[in-house]
Amino acid sequence: MTAPIRVGLVDDQALFRAGIRMLVSSQPDLHFVGEAGNGAEGVEMAMSSAPDVILMDIHMPELDGVTAMQNIRTFHASGGCPPIVAMTAHALPGDREHYLSLGMNDYISKPIRTGDLKRLFERLFPPNMAELPPPTEQILSRPFSPDSAAATARTKGLPILDIEQLEDLRYLPAPNSASGDTESVGGLIRLFQTTANERMDEMERLLASGHWARLSEVAHSLCGSSASMGYPRVAANCKELELAARRKQNDPETDAPTQEALDDFFALIKFHYWEADATLQQWLAGTVNSKPSI
Repeated sequence: MTAPIRVGLVDDQALFRAGIRMLVSSQPDLHFVGEAGNGAEGVEMAMSSAPDVILMDIHMPELDGVTAMQNIRTFHASGGCPPIVAMTAHALPGDREHYLSLGMNDYISKPIRTGDLKRLFERLFPPNMAELPPPTEQILSRPFSPDSAAATARTKGLPILDIEQLEDLRYLPAPNSASGDTESVGGLIRLFQTTANERMDEMERLLASGHWARLSEVAHSLCGSSASMGYPRVAANCKELELAARRKQNDPETDAPTQEALDDFFALIKFHYWEADATLQQWLAGTVNSKPSI
């Protein structure tokens, strides 16, 4: 029997890492060997854990994913470098080609589902993945363009809560791990709720103080975790706020959104979080078992 593929993960979101640990551990031909919370730690993990493949987030503190990939390739200059796969939330047109041109071996967009992972490893390691079970149903959420004119237009076709994504998490077996409560869907939800409220509290302070660069970072962080936990409307409005804060920072005179527009994006984030959280409680109680109304 072929040895399991050794998977390493580099991402700054603890919630996302916990979900990927569960997903990888649910597959008989995959073995989770290590993780890191930023690019610098990712380089160390690549050297110490000897993964067969590395899933690499792009936007991280300390060291971004592209620079971490370049450092890992330098370390393996004589050969034997594992494939490195770029990951971003809410893929934009041309992202795959862009990151491949920078030296990544493949590309996958968040949120990552069982079927996405299966197809990725089929491309990278065809013989190993031949006997994996078929993927689950497609995600209810759909990619959206950051060029949408309004946040309301972006969220109009999105479900309040991505039930299928949560069902995927519910039925993943929890691996034996020292990380404890996060290795269950309930633990992941509690971690997400805690961090989401912390992020929203920080956003409110940053909006009031005008720290646009940090606001963009926090919105990006909540965008990724919301997408991973099946809160697509929250993720969409976080992306709006992230891009708007970035424009405010980079071009405050000509391309900057108004303070009122920024406040509106934040208000939508809080509203959609509230409606998704209410729907989540129904799902946990067993009263929601299909796509909620839009």
